[in-house]
Amino acid sequence: ELSLLHGLAQRCNDLNLRIRESEQAKVGSEVRLRQVLSECRRAMEIVDAISSPVIAIDACDEIVVVNQTATDLFGLSADPAESRLLHEVVKCREMVEMFLEMTQHHTSVQRAREIELCDVDGTKHAYLATCRMLSPSGSGDGQDSSGAFAVLRKIDEQKAMQKEHADFVSEVS
Repeated sequence: ELSLLHGLAQRCNDLNLRIRESEQAKVGSEVRLRQVLSECRRAMEIVDAISSPVIAIDACDEIVVVNQTATDLFGLSADPAESRLLHEVVKCREMVEMFLEMTQHHTSVQRAREIELCDVDGTKHAYLATCRMLSPSGSGDGQDSSGAFAVLRKIDEQKAMQKEHADFVSEVS
């Protein structure tokens, strides 16, 4: 009986040790989770501070990151219950096609395309949309895509200058 009691006491000590180790691991995981969440919030603050529209999709073409400028441009809702599928939200065929080219063909090459978008007032603006793949490993090698992102740069002034130049050359000739 004494040996049985000693065995049970040893088992209880082992279980208590495992419980303490599990609690320490849980605390460590919670600390790492808070750090990751803090880094995510900081990254989103940086993306929101970018004055150009930025939009990112996952491998299922669902919008996962969008800054405030893009939200305003595309009229996105903050309601998470609404669809966040790229082709349902972005009404620019060229931009949707550019994203699809990146995600379906798994190319690591950066693509750029001039597109026209209307703002909330209905005024057309020219943008240079630059799209690149996201890779899950962050290696950027284009393998095993986890989506793509695009940055749009308004080029209305450049387009107007090109037109003025073309008109000037036309007048001179």
